[in-house]
Amino acid sequence: MNNPQKKPNSLQDILQQRQSGFVGREEQVSLFRQNLDLSLEDSRRHFLFNVWGQGGVGKSTLLRQFRKMAESVKMITAYTDESEKSIPEVMGRLAEELERQGHKLTQFTERYKLYRQKRQELETDPEAPQGFSAFVGKTVRLAHRVPVGGAVFDFVDEDALATQAREWASYVAKKITNKDEDALATQAREWASYVAKKITNKDEVRLVQEPVEILTPLFLQDIFKIAKETAVVLFFDTYERTGEFLDNWLREILEGRYGEVSLNILITIAGRQELDKNHWTPYEALIVRFPLEPFTEEEAQQYLTRKGITNSRVIEVILRLSGNLPLLVGMLADAHPNDPNQVVQPSSSAVEHFLKWIDDPKRRQLAIDAAIPRSLNRDVLAKLRGEDEADELFSWLKEMPSQRITTQPRPVPQPDFILRIQKIWNETNSTCKFQYQLKSFRFPSIFPDNNIYTSDSLSTSWIEQVRGLLATTLENISSSLPTEGKSRLSSLGQYLFKHLFPTELQSDFRFLISQNSTFTLLILADQEAWIPWELLYDGQKFLGDRFIISRWLQELNDTRPYEFPVGTVNVAHYANVEQPQLWATLLEAPGAPPPQPLPAGVLHDSTEAIRGLHLIRYSQSSDADLRNAPVTLDNINDTEDIELQMRPAKLNLRRNRPFVTLSYIKTDAPELTALENTWASAFIRAGCSGFIGSLWAVEPAVEAAFISCFYNRLWAGASLGEAFYTSRQLARVAAPDSLDWLAYVLFGDPMARPYRPVPGDGYAIVEPIGREIDDPLPPGAIARFRVTLRRNPPVWHEDRVIEVAENLVFENLQVHIVTYGLQVIPDLPITMTLTAKGDYLGWFTLVVPNEITDTSALVQVYFADGMRPIHSLNFSLKIENGREE
Repeated sequence: MNNPQKKPNSLQDILQQRQSGFVGREEQVSLFRQNLDLSLEDSRRHFLFNVWGQGGVGKSTLLRQFRKMAESVKMITAYTDESEKSIPEVMGRLAEELERQGHKLTQFTERYKLYRQKRQELETDPEAPQGFSAFVGKTVRLAHRVPVGGAVFDFVDEDALATQAREWASYVAKKITNKDEDALATQAREWASYVAKKITNKDEVRLVQEPVEILTPLFLQDIFKIAKETAVVLFFDTYERTGEFLDNWLREILEGRYGEVSLNILITIAGRQELDKNHWTPYEALIVRFPLEPFTEEEAQQYLTRKGITNSRVIEVILRLSGNLPLLVGMLADAHPNDPNQVVQPSSSAVEHFLKWIDDPKRRQLAIDAAIPRSLNRDVLAKLRGEDEADELFSWLKEMPSQRITTQPRPVPQPDFILRIQKIWNETNSTCKFQYQLKSFRFPSIFPDNNIYTSDSLSTSWIEQVRGLLATTLENISSSLPTEGKSRLSSLGQYLFKHLFPTELQSDFRFLISQNSTFTLLILADQEAWIPWELLYDGQKFLGDRFIISRWLQELNDTRPYEFPVGTVNVAHYANVEQPQLWATLLEAPGAPPPQPLPAGVLHDSTEAIRGLHLIRYSQSSDADLRNAPVTLDNINDTEDIELQMRPAKLNLRRNRPFVTLSYIKTDAPELTALENTWASAFIRAGCSGFIGSLWAVEPAVEAAFISCFYNRLWAGASLGEAFYTSRQLARVAAPDSLDWLAYVLFGDPMARPYRPVPGDGYAIVEPIGREIDDPLPPGAIARFRVTLRRNPPVWHEDRVIEVAENLVFENLQVHIVTYGLQVIPDLPITMTLTAKGDYLGWFTLVVPNEITDTSALVQVYFADGMRPIHSLNFSLKIENGREE
C-alpha cells in the first residue's frame, strides 16, 4: 500500500522515526561530546550543564540526546523530572534507574524503603486523625520552607512538638489553606500526639523527621562507589517545577554539606529559566550554560523533511504557525497535513490554526482557556477545569508555547490587574477622552484583553484644574476637624471617580470591591495629565485603600522590574533639614547595613556605587530655600524649577539600579510635591528600579512610621507591594486623625522582590572590537577582542548585581581561551593588566582558517587566579558559509 507521508505502521517505526528525528543544536551536542572525552584532571572539563529556554524549545529532547550520547560511551545515566514531588522521591527515582542498569545503591535503598514503609504505615493507619495523610505529604515538601527551625516536628518531645505544631499551623493557615488558625492548631496537636505514640525508635523517628539529612549522605556514598568504576550522569528535567525544592539541596551537595562528591559525576539541569547566577556564582567555573532558541528555518525544514513532509506550502504554514518552536513543529508535523487549505484561513488566529490539529475536545478547550491569562499555573488551571483534571491537563499544557505573548522569564507572579490609560485628543487638542483597558490575571474570563472603556470628553482646562482642586482641598482640610477633612477629600475623590471613569468601568470596579480581597493593580498611564488615581473614591473607600496600586513609567522597562538589590541606603537631604541623622536611623533594619548619610547631604556626580537611596526634603515657604537642593546645580542663582534640573545627566543609577524613597515632610502650610512629573520621573530616568514618595508634604509622625516600616519589611524579604501596603497601614495607625497615609505613591512592579547581592570577583566581560558579537566572519578573517574584569557592571548588564571588593586584588590573574577550529593569538594564557580604575584588562585575537567548513565555533573564556577559577564565559562565533570567490 502506498504510504507517501511515511506514516508509521508499527511501534518500531515510531521509535525509529523519533530516534532519528534529532536535528540542530550542533554546538551544544559538540561541546557535551567533547566534555565526555576529557579526563577528570583536564581543566577544561565541566561538571554541570544548564539547558534553559522557553517551553517547547526542545530542552527535554536535547536531554534525551545527551543521555543517549553518554550511554554510547558506557556511562551510567539516571533521569528525573516533575513526576517526583520531594527530594527523597527524586533520590528514589534516580536509585531505581541506576539499579535497573545493574548498579544498586545498597545503603540508600535499604533506608529509603524503611522510610517509605513508615510513612505508609502512618498515612494508612485507620486510627490516624482526619487529614493526617495530607499533612505528612505537605511536611515533606515544605521541610525547607516552614518556619520551625529545620525539622517540622520533634516527634519525641510532645511539649516541643505542640509548640512547633502551633507555629506550623499558623504558617499553613496563611500559605496553604483557608482554615481557621485555632482549628488548624488543634488538628496539628492531634497529629503530633498520634505520631508520638506510633513511632518510638529514635533512628526511625529521625528518618521520618529528617529524611533529606539521613538519606542524602547514603545516596552520595553509594554513587561514589559506582563512580570509581564508571562515570555517572544525572539528568534533572523540568527544573522550573522541581527547582523550588531541589535548587538549595543541589547547591548544598556541591558545598559538601552531605559528604564528599565524586569527580566522576556529571549533572545536567534543564528548565525554563537558567540557574540563578546570584545563587550559583561559587560554582560558575564548573557550569556550562546552554540557552536554547527556536529552530533556525534551515533546522526546521530539515526536521520536517525527516518527518516525511516535503510539500513546500505545508512547510511554509507549519513554520509560520509554530514560530519555529521544536515542540510545536513536531506536533504539527505529527498530524501530517496534506493540504494547507485545511488549516489556513486568513481570519484565523495562530491559536485557532493550532486547535485544528488537536482532536481531544478537552485539550482543545484547555488551549483556549489557557490562552487568556498572562500567568498560568496549576492552581489557575484547577479553577478553570477543576481539581480532578488539573494535574493531567497541566502536565500536557506546561510545555506548550504561548502564541499570544513573548515575555522574558519572570520568577514572581504577575499583578492581579493592569489598568492601561491613554488619552485621545480631538483635532484641536481642546478636549480629550480617557480610554481604559482593564486586564486581569485573577478573573481572565471577566476582563478579556479586548475590554475597552472610554470616558466622556473632558476639556483641557478641566484636566489642568485637577491639581488645583487637590491643593485647595488640602488647604481646607488643614483647618478642618478630622471627620470634615475626610469628607472633603472623599468628595473630591468621588467627583474624579465619576468624571474620569465611564459607567461600565465604575461598575467593574465595584464588582471587584464585592470580592472582599486586596488586589494588586498596576497603572500604565502617560504623564501628560496629573491625575491622583489613588484618591479616586468609589462611594465607600479610596482606590488606594481598595488596591495595592503601583504606577509604571516606560523607563522601568529597561530594568529587571521583578527584583531589585538592597544594600547600604545612602541618605541625601536639603541643607535646611534638621538632624538628618535622626531620620537616617529610621531606615535601620535587622540584618541590614547601617544607613550612610552623604557628606553635607549632597548627591555628587558619581552615584554609580549607590545600592539604596533615600531623599529628605522639608516643605518650603520661599523660593530662595530651593537652593538647598541635594544636587550640584548649574546655576544656583536660578531658583525657577530647580528640582527640574535633577536630570539623569547629573545622576547615574543604572549600574546598580537601587530603589529610591523620598521623605517630603510638612513644616508649615500644605504643599503638593510634583511627585510624578519631577521626582519619580527624574530618578527612574536615571536608572533606579522603583520609587516611592508622597503626593503632598506629610506630617513627621506619618513619615516616620511609613519609612521605618517600609525598610524593615524589605529586609524581611517582603514584596514591594506588600511592604508598601503594610507601611501605609502602619502610618494610618500612627496618626489616626491624619489623611497623610493616603499621599504615598508607588512607582514600580508591586510583585517585585528584593535580593541581597552576594560577594563576587567582579564582572567578566568579552567585547569585540569594531564589530558586533553576532556579525558573521568569512574564512580567513581576523577578529580582535577585549576582555575585562570590572568592579562595576557595564551599563547593559541585565543580571543581578554582586558585591565586589573595593579593590580587586589577584596574585596572577590570567584568561584562558578554549575553542575548536579557530586559531587563538596569543596561544598562551593572557596575563591581565591592572588599570588605574582598578579593573583588569587584556586582549586576544581569533583567526578563522580558510579551510573551515563549520557555520559557527564555540569560544570559551576562563578567568583564573593561578589555579583558582574566577569566572567562565562562552559565546558562539558565527562563520559565513563558503568562501568568497
